[in-house]
Amino acid sequence: MKRSCGSSVGGVRPLLLLPVQAALMIGLGRLVTGPAAGHWPLSAEASIDRDLAEGRDPAMSGVTELFAVLAGTQVVVGAPHGGGRGRGAGTHRTRPRGAPG
Repeated sequence: MKRSCGSSVGGVRPLLLLPVQAALMIGLGRLVTGPAAGHWPLSAEASIDRDLAEGRDPAMSGVTELFAVLAGTQVVVGAPHGGGRGRGAGTHRTRPRGAPG
């Protein structure tokens, strides 16, 4: 079915599920960090992390930290865009050309 402007009505339907998905994600997040945090398997997960971290030597801690930084959001999002350097850097202008500053 087409609207008069030519856009498809079917393209809007998936957007109607976004509030439901957001409510589910928020609800599950609050459940996991709230009342369910003290129950198995969530309570066991923290102890596993602590046990693994205690058995690691300083060199491996540095390697783990390096990989954690490389997997971080800023690196993952910034890397495809040149990370602010190289080709394409400086093409976004916040002031009109010729403006002081």
